[in-house]
Amino acid sequence: MKIVSVAPTRISLFGGGTDVDPYAGLYGGLCVNFSINLRTTIILFSEYDKIDKKNITPENGDLKFIEKIVKEFNLNVHSINNNSIRIQSFFDGIIGAGLGSSASCTVALIGAINKLRDTNFTKDVIAQLAYNIEVNKMKKHGGKQDQYACTYGNGNIFRFCKKRETGTPHFIPLKIHYKILDSMALFYIGHPRKSSEIQNNFKELDNKKKETLDKIKEIAIESIVPIRTGKIDTVTDLMEQSWKLKKKSNAISNQLVETAYNTGIECGALAGKLLGAGQGGYMIFFCNRFKKKEFIEKMTKRHMKHIDFSIDHNGLETRII
Repeated sequence: MKIVSVAPTRISLFGGGTDVDPYAGLYGGLCVNFSINLRTTIILFSEYDKIDKKNITPENGDLKFIEKIVKEFNLNVHSINNNSIRIQSFFDGIIGAGLGSSASCTVALIGAINKLRDTNFTKDVIAQLAYNIEVNKMKKHGGKQDQYACTYGNGNIFRFCKKRETGTPHFIPLKIHYKILDSMALFYIGHPRKSSEIQNNFKELDNKKKETLDKIKEIAIESIVPIRTGKIDTVTDLMEQSWKLKKKSNAISNQLVETAYNTGIECGALAGKLLGAGQGGYMIFFCNRFKKKEFIEKMTKRHMKHIDFSIDHNGLETRII
Protein backbone atom coordinates (compact mmCIF):
# COMPACT_ATOMS: atom_id res chain seq x y z
CA MET A 1 0.00 0.00 0.00
CA LYS A 2 1.19 3.52 -0.80
CA ILE A 3 -0.14 6.64 0.91
CA VAL A 4 0.45 10.13 -0.47
CA SER A 5 0.02 13.02 1.95
CA VAL A 6 0.39 16.66 0.91
CA ALA A 7 0.38 19.79 3.10
CA PRO A 8 0.82 23.44 2.06
CA THR A 9 3.03 26.10 3.61
CA ARG A 10 1.85 29.58 4.50
CA ILE A 11 2.38 33.31 4.09
CA SER A 12 1.91 35.12 7.39
CA LEU A 13 0.63 38.67 6.95
CA PHE A 14 -0.24 39.88 10.45
CA GLY A 15 0.22 38.86 14.07
CA GLY A 16 3.38 36.77 13.82
CA GLY A 17 5.00 36.53 17.25
CA THR A 18 1.72 36.79 19.16
CA ASP A 19 1.27 33.03 18.59
CA VAL A 20 4.54 32.21 20.40
CA ASP A 21 4.58 31.23 24.07
CA PRO A 22 4.72 32.57 26.70
CA TYR A 23 2.85 35.53 25.15
CA ALA A 24 0.20 33.41 23.40
CA GLY A 25 -0.53 31.39 26.53
CA LEU A 26 -0.71 34.41 28.82
CA TYR A 27 -2.49 36.96 26.65
CA GLY A 28 -3.80 35.15 23.58
CA GLY A 29 -2.64 35.63 20.00
CA LEU A 30 -4.11 36.40 16.59
CA CYS A 31 -2.58 35.68 13.17
CA VAL A 32 -3.73 36.38 9.62
CA ASN A 33 -2.25 34.11 6.99
CA PHE A 34 -2.75 32.43 3.62
CA SER A 35 -1.84 28.84 2.83
CA ILE A 36 0.06 28.55 -0.45
CA ASN A 37 0.90 25.85 -2.97
CA LEU A 38 4.56 25.41 -2.07
CA ARG A 39 3.90 22.04 -0.48
CA THR A 40 5.48 19.12 1.33
CA THR A 41 4.68 15.70 -0.10
CA ILE A 42 5.11 12.60 2.04
CA ILE A 43 4.91 9.18 0.39
CA LEU A 44 4.51 6.31 2.84
CA PHE A 45 4.99 2.70 1.72
CA SER A 46 3.80 0.04 4.17
CA GLU A 47 5.25 -3.12 2.64
CA TYR A 48 8.86 -2.84 3.78
CA ASP A 49 10.50 -5.07 6.37
CA LYS A 50 12.08 -2.52 8.65
CA ILE A 51 12.73 1.13 9.34
CA ASP A 52 16.27 2.33 8.87
CA LYS A 53 18.00 5.32 7.33
CA LYS A 54 17.90 3.74 3.90
CA ASN A 55 14.11 3.65 4.06
CA ILE A 56 13.67 7.30 5.03
CA THR A 57 14.83 9.33 2.08
CA PRO A 58 13.98 13.05 2.18
CA GLU A 59 14.91 14.72 -1.08
CA ASN A 60 15.78 18.03 0.55
CA GLY A 61 14.71 17.59 4.15
CA ASP A 62 16.15 16.77 7.56
CA LEU A 63 16.41 13.01 8.10
CA LYS A 64 16.65 13.28 11.88
CA PHE A 65 13.57 15.53 11.95
CA ILE A 66 11.47 12.93 10.12
CA GLU A 67 12.84 10.11 12.28
CA LYS A 68 11.77 11.94 15.44
CA ILE A 69 8.21 12.33 14.19
CA VAL A 70 8.04 8.65 13.22
CA LYS A 71 9.25 7.63 16.70
CA GLU A 72 6.40 9.57 18.33
CA PHE A 73 4.03 7.06 16.72
CA ASN A 74 6.25 4.03 17.42
CA LEU A 75 6.50 3.22 13.75
CA ASN A 76 10.20 2.48 14.03
CA VAL A 77 9.48 -0.34 16.52
CA HIS A 78 6.07 -1.82 15.85
CA SER A 79 4.78 -3.15 12.56
CA ILE A 80 1.50 -2.10 11.01
CA ASN A 81 -0.49 -5.14 9.91
CA ASN A 82 2.69 -7.23 10.15
CA ASN A 83 4.55 -4.83 7.86
CA SER A 84 6.70 -1.78 8.40
CA ILE A 85 7.05 1.38 6.40
CA ARG A 86 9.26 3.30 4.05
CA ILE A 87 9.02 7.11 3.82
CA GLN A 88 9.94 9.57 1.11
CA SER A 89 9.56 13.34 1.40
CA PHE A 90 9.70 16.21 -1.08
CA PHE A 91 9.33 19.97 -0.64
CA ASP A 92 8.57 22.48 -3.40
CA GLY A 93 10.51 25.35 -1.86
CA ILE A 94 13.53 26.04 0.32
CA ILE A 95 13.49 24.64 3.86
CA GLY A 96 14.07 26.99 6.79
CA ALA A 97 13.22 30.12 4.83
CA GLY A 98 10.06 31.45 6.50
CA LEU A 99 7.16 29.52 4.98
CA GLY A 100 6.63 27.05 7.84
CA SER A 101 8.17 24.10 5.99
CA SER A 102 8.83 22.11 9.19
CA ALA A 103 5.16 22.38 10.16
CA SER A 104 4.17 21.38 6.64
CA CYS A 105 6.36 18.27 6.87
CA THR A 106 5.03 17.36 10.32
CA VAL A 107 1.40 17.83 9.30
CA ALA A 108 1.86 15.81 6.09
CA LEU A 109 3.55 12.94 7.93
CA ILE A 110 0.90 12.84 10.67
CA GLY A 111 -1.74 12.90 7.93
CA ALA A 112 -0.12 9.87 6.30
CA ILE A 113 0.05 7.99 9.60
CA ASN A 114 -3.56 8.94 10.32
CA LYS A 115 -4.58 7.43 6.97
CA LEU A 116 -2.43 4.34 7.56
CA ARG A 117 -3.96 3.64 10.96
CA ASP A 118 -7.45 4.87 10.04
CA THR A 119 -7.58 6.91 13.26
CA ASN A 120 -9.89 9.59 11.77
CA PHE A 121 -8.11 12.54 13.38
CA THR A 122 -9.85 15.86 12.74
CA LYS A 123 -7.87 18.72 11.25
CA ASP A 124 -7.80 20.41 14.64
CA VAL A 125 -6.35 17.29 16.28
CA ILE A 126 -3.70 16.95 13.55
CA ALA A 127 -2.67 20.59 13.98
CA GLN A 128 -2.45 20.18 17.77
CA LEU A 129 -0.42 16.96 17.44
CA ALA A 130 1.97 18.63 15.00
CA TYR A 131 2.48 21.60 17.33
CA ASN A 132 2.94 19.37 20.37
CA ILE A 133 5.55 17.21 18.62
CA GLU A 134 7.56 20.13 17.24
CA VAL A 135 7.44 22.51 20.19
CA ASN A 136 6.87 20.39 23.28
CA LYS A 137 8.63 17.16 22.28
CA MET A 138 11.39 18.41 19.97
CA LYS A 139 11.81 21.67 21.91
CA LYS A 140 11.68 23.75 18.70
CA HIS A 141 10.48 27.01 20.20
CA GLY A 142 8.04 28.57 17.76
CA GLY A 143 4.56 29.83 17.04
CA LYS A 144 1.26 28.04 16.70
CA GLN A 145 -0.06 29.42 13.41
CA ASP A 146 2.07 27.28 11.08
CA GLN A 147 0.60 23.88 11.96
CA TYR A 148 -2.96 25.20 11.67
CA ALA A 149 -2.37 26.97 8.35
CA CYS A 150 -0.71 23.85 6.92
CA THR A 151 -3.64 21.69 8.04
CA TYR A 152 -6.62 23.89 7.14
CA GLY A 153 -5.51 25.63 3.95
CA ASN A 154 -7.22 28.76 2.52
CA GLY A 155 -6.89 32.23 4.01
CA ASN A 156 -7.50 32.31 7.74
CA ILE A 157 -7.63 34.45 10.82
CA PHE A 158 -6.47 32.24 13.68
CA ARG A 159 -7.21 33.14 17.29
CA PHE A 160 -5.14 31.43 19.97
CA CYS A 161 -6.82 31.55 23.36
CA LYS A 162 -5.08 32.07 26.66
CA LYS A 163 -3.63 28.89 28.22
CA ARG A 164 -4.81 26.80 25.25
CA GLU A 165 -2.90 25.50 22.25
CA THR A 166 -6.04 25.20 20.14
CA GLY A 167 -6.40 27.66 17.27
CA THR A 168 -9.83 28.84 16.12
CA PRO A 169 -9.97 29.53 12.36
CA HIS A 170 -12.11 32.25 10.79
CA PHE A 171 -12.07 31.84 7.03
CA ILE A 172 -11.37 34.74 4.68
CA PRO A 173 -13.96 34.76 1.84
CA LEU A 174 -12.78 32.97 -1.30
CA LYS A 175 -13.67 35.90 -3.56
CA ILE A 176 -11.14 37.99 -1.65
CA HIS A 177 -8.34 35.45 -2.10
CA TYR A 178 -7.80 36.32 -5.74
CA LYS A 179 -7.85 40.08 -5.22
CA ILE A 180 -5.21 39.75 -2.52
CA LEU A 181 -3.24 37.19 -4.55
CA ASP A 182 -3.17 39.54 -7.54
CA SER A 183 -1.53 42.18 -5.32
CA MET A 184 1.13 39.94 -3.77
CA ALA A 185 4.56 38.99 -5.12
CA LEU A 186 6.88 36.53 -3.40
CA PHE A 187 10.68 36.61 -3.59
CA TYR A 188 13.49 34.53 -2.16
CA ILE A 189 16.30 36.76 -0.90
CA GLY A 190 18.67 34.01 0.31
CA HIS A 191 20.21 32.98 3.61
CA PRO A 192 17.87 30.30 5.06
CA ARG A 193 18.07 30.02 8.85
CA LYS A 194 16.79 28.03 11.84
CA SER A 195 13.68 29.87 12.98
CA SER A 196 13.58 28.15 16.38
CA GLU A 197 16.92 29.71 17.29
CA ILE A 198 15.61 33.19 16.48
CA GLN A 199 12.28 32.51 18.22
CA ASN A 200 14.17 31.73 21.41
CA ASN A 201 14.24 35.49 21.96
CA PHE A 202 10.55 35.22 22.82
CA LYS A 203 11.12 32.80 25.70
CA GLU A 204 11.77 35.68 28.06
CA LEU A 205 8.89 38.14 27.91
CA ASP A 206 9.82 41.50 29.43
CA ASN A 207 7.56 44.55 29.50
CA LYS A 208 9.06 46.05 26.35
CA LYS A 209 8.49 42.88 24.30
CA LYS A 210 4.96 42.52 25.67
CA GLU A 211 4.08 46.09 24.72
CA THR A 212 5.41 45.57 21.19
CA LEU A 213 3.52 42.28 20.79
CA ASP A 214 0.36 43.94 22.14
CA LYS A 215 0.64 46.53 19.37
CA ILE A 216 1.33 43.86 16.74
CA LYS A 217 -1.82 42.04 17.87
CA GLU A 218 -3.84 45.27 17.79
CA ILE A 219 -2.78 45.84 14.18
CA ALA A 220 -3.64 42.21 13.33
CA ILE A 221 -7.13 42.73 14.77
CA GLU A 222 -7.44 46.01 12.87
CA SER A 223 -6.48 44.21 9.64
CA ILE A 224 -9.40 41.75 9.80
CA VAL A 225 -12.03 43.99 8.17
CA PRO A 226 -9.82 45.30 5.32
CA ILE A 227 -8.49 41.78 4.69
CA ARG A 228 -11.99 40.29 4.58
CA THR A 229 -13.24 43.10 2.29
CA GLY A 230 -10.17 43.32 0.06
CA LYS A 231 -9.19 46.91 0.89
CA ILE A 232 -5.59 46.64 -0.23
CA ASP A 233 -4.61 50.24 0.55
CA THR A 234 -5.56 49.80 4.20
CA VAL A 235 -3.86 46.40 4.32
CA THR A 236 -0.59 47.85 3.05
CA ASP A 237 -0.70 50.75 5.51
CA LEU A 238 -1.18 48.33 8.39
CA MET A 239 1.57 46.04 7.08
CA GLU A 240 4.05 48.93 7.12
CA GLN A 241 3.17 49.63 10.75
CA SER A 242 3.39 45.96 11.70
CA TRP A 243 6.72 45.45 9.93
CA LYS A 244 8.33 48.33 11.84
CA LEU A 245 7.09 46.88 15.12
CA LYS A 246 8.16 43.37 14.16
CA LYS A 247 11.72 44.56 13.68
CA LYS A 248 11.65 45.94 17.23
CA SER A 249 10.26 42.76 18.77
CA ASN A 250 12.95 40.34 17.60
CA ALA A 251 16.26 40.03 15.75
CA ILE A 252 14.40 39.73 12.46
CA SER A 253 16.28 42.14 10.21
CA ASN A 254 19.82 42.60 8.95
CA GLN A 255 21.56 44.25 6.00
CA LEU A 256 20.39 41.56 3.57
CA VAL A 257 16.76 42.04 4.63
CA GLU A 258 16.94 45.85 4.59
CA THR A 259 18.49 45.85 1.12
CA ALA A 260 15.81 43.52 -0.25
CA TYR A 261 13.04 45.55 1.35
CA ASN A 262 14.38 48.86 0.05
CA THR A 263 14.77 47.35 -3.41
CA GLY A 264 11.12 46.35 -3.36
CA ILE A 265 9.98 49.83 -2.38
CA GLU A 266 12.22 51.41 -5.05
CA CYS A 267 10.66 49.10 -7.66
CA GLY A 268 7.15 50.20 -6.72
CA ALA A 269 5.99 48.00 -3.84
CA LEU A 270 3.33 49.49 -1.57
CA ALA A 271 4.51 47.44 1.42
CA GLY A 272 6.54 44.38 2.24
CA LYS A 273 7.71 42.12 5.03
CA LEU A 274 9.99 39.20 5.66
CA LEU A 275 8.26 35.88 6.28
CA GLY A 276 9.01 33.73 9.29
CA ALA A 277 11.39 34.40 12.15
CA GLY A 278 13.77 36.59 10.19
CA GLN A 279 17.28 37.32 8.90
CA GLY A 280 16.66 35.84 5.45
CA GLY A 281 14.49 33.57 3.36
CA TYR A 282 11.27 34.61 1.65
CA MET A 283 9.88 38.15 1.47
CA ILE A 284 6.37 39.13 0.43
CA PHE A 285 5.51 42.43 -1.24
CA PHE A 286 2.19 44.11 -1.99
CA CYS A 287 2.03 46.09 -5.22
CA ASN A 288 -0.55 47.64 -7.52
CA ARG A 289 -2.32 44.61 -9.00
CA PHE A 290 -2.41 46.24 -12.45
CA LYS A 291 1.35 46.88 -12.34
CA LYS A 292 2.39 43.54 -10.84
CA LYS A 293 4.07 42.24 -14.00
CA GLU A 294 6.09 45.43 -14.30
CA PHE A 295 7.04 45.23 -10.62
CA ILE A 296 8.25 41.63 -10.95
CA GLU A 297 10.28 42.52 -14.04
CA LYS A 298 11.98 45.39 -12.19
CA MET A 299 12.76 43.18 -9.21
CA THR A 300 14.15 40.43 -11.43
CA LYS A 301 16.49 42.91 -13.09
CA ARG A 302 17.72 43.79 -9.59
CA HIS A 303 18.62 40.09 -9.08
CA MET A 304 15.64 39.28 -6.86
CA LYS A 305 14.40 35.70 -7.35
CA HIS A 306 10.66 35.70 -8.03
CA ILE A 307 8.65 32.71 -6.72
CA ASP A 308 5.43 31.84 -8.52
CA PHE A 309 2.67 30.69 -6.16
CA SER A 310 -1.07 30.63 -5.60
CA ILE A 311 -3.45 30.16 -2.68
CA ASP A 312 -3.91 26.58 -1.46
CA HIS A 313 -7.60 25.93 -0.86
CA ASN A 314 -7.45 22.34 0.35
CA GLY A 315 -4.99 22.18 3.22
CA LEU A 316 -3.86 18.70 4.21
CA GLU A 317 -4.80 16.01 1.69
CA THR A 318 -4.13 12.29 2.03
CA ARG A 319 -5.06 9.38 -0.20
CA ILE A 320 -4.23 5.75 -0.78
CA ILE A 321 -2.97 4.92 -4.25
